[in-house]
Amino acid sequence: MAQKQQGIYVTLSDMDGTLLDSEPLYEAVHKDLATQYNITLSAHELAAQRGSGAGFYSLFSSKSVQFTKDYPCEIAFAKSRLASYYNIMAAKPDLIEEIPHVMNKFEALVDNGEAALIVTNSSFKTVEKSMAAVNRHDVYWKHAVTADQVIKQGGLVKPSGDPYDHGLERINTLHNAQYAPESCVVLEDSKVGVRSGLDFGGHIIHVITDAMQLLSEDDVRQMRKASSYCQQHFNGAAEPKNVMCYVACKPEDFDAVYDNFVQDSRSGIAMPHYQNLA
Repeated sequence: MAQKQQGIYVTLSDMDGTLLDSEPLYEAVHKDLATQYNITLSAHELAAQRGSGAGFYSLFSSKSVQFTKDYPCEIAFAKSRLASYYNIMAAKPDLIEEIPHVMNKFEALVDNGEAALIVTNSSFKTVEKSMAAVNRHDVYWKHAVTADQVIKQGGLVKPSGDPYDHGLERINTLHNAQYAPESCVVLEDSKVGVRSGLDFGGHIIHVITDAMQLLSEDDVRQMRKASSYCQQHFNGAAEPKNVMCYVACKPEDFDAVYDNFVQDSRSGIAMPHYQNLA
């Protein structure tokens, strides 16, 4: 589909770790499981799987025979993991907080009627419960694209670009538009999420809420080169300017970084394929 105007006009945002600081809840779940099965997890192993429920299943399975017996398939693990997440959320609701600079910008975009929605590896029920924990009205999440929806439609979850493909399709339906991936900025906090956004073909603002999620220029270059979008549209050739651009920033700098990123895209100014402001 061809975009009507040059530049970024669509914002697709991850939820956990990007809009909401919900990672402490997941960390509590994973630590409880590790203790139960006498598994030792390094900080690097935990960081590598951030944003990927399937990755945690593979990680635990590789370290415990008993875990594999108790959870013979990923679905069984996912159900148990969610139940534990909800229990901890109910017992310790203060563990989940907004990431204010990112959430406030997302709120303003939605309130202004701009094309913005959540795309997450969480289930819709988790989105509902997590947003309720920070008193967010459903106007901000009712159109969210969630993992259960993507799987039901035959797609793959992140790090595949499928969730963002579904997000763009929903945006175009809601706004009666014909935006393309190059019209989109993806907001992510994890390496898994960045890979998904690049696989989709969007621009990336990488919100660094965990220093272990930082990516080097070569990391981003390799993700871009391996992406489905790049292989389909460029066939290994160098990408043209202002396509699949990447900037990393701290949450407190997000508002200015977002505004400059979008303004530059609409002005036709050459945007960086890699810029680390974090």
